[in-house]
Amino acid sequence: GGRGGRRSCSLHARKHREYYRHFGRRDDNGILGRGRKLRSGADNKKQISVDDVYSSLGLIPLNYYPEFLGYLVSADKASAINFVNKAYSSGIDVGQFATGFVEYLRKILMHTINPAVLVSVGEELLDQDIKLVSTYSQALTQQQLIRMMNAFVSAKEGLKSSPIPQLPLELAVLEILK
Repeated sequence: GGRGGRRSCSLHARKHREYYRHFGRRDDNGILGRGRKLRSGADNKKQISVDDVYSSLGLIPLNYYPEFLGYLVSADKASAINFVNKAYSSGIDVGQFATGFVEYLRKILMHTINPAVLVSVGEELLDQDIKLVSTYSQALTQQQLIRMMNAFVSAKEGLKSSPIPQLPLELAVLEILK
C-alpha cells in the first residue's frame, strides 16, 4: 500500500517521457527514431535495439499492458499465461509489471467514469494510449475492471511469498478468466 506505488509509476512515466524526448516518438509500430543509430561495444558494429534500452533501464515496454489486457478481454488463457511467462523470462520484474498493469487498469476505470477525470488526476496519455484506453473503457464494465484490479493487487502481494515469481500473476489470470 502507501504512496510508493504511485511515485514509482510516476517515475516510470517520467523515464518514458525522457526516453522519447531523447530518442524518438511513438507511433502505431512502437518507436520512431530520429535517425539516430545507437551502437554498442568498442567496434561499434552491433546496433542497440529499443528492447536493449528498455532492458538496461528496467522499463516495461508501453505496449505490454494493452497487449496483455487484450488477451484477458478476449478470454485467451493460453496467450495470457504465455505472455506472463515470456515477460518473466525476458527479465521483466513481475512486481513492477503488476503495479504498472494495475495503474493501466485504473486509467481505463477513470476513463469509464469520465474521460476528463484522467486529466484532473494528472494523467498524461499519448494519442495512441487515449485510443486504447477509450476502446477498453467501452469493452469492459467498471465491475470487470475492479475485479481485474483486485486480482492483480492480490497477485502483487502474493509475489512477496511465492516460490515461483510469476505464479501469482498466472493465478490472477486464471481467477479473472474462470
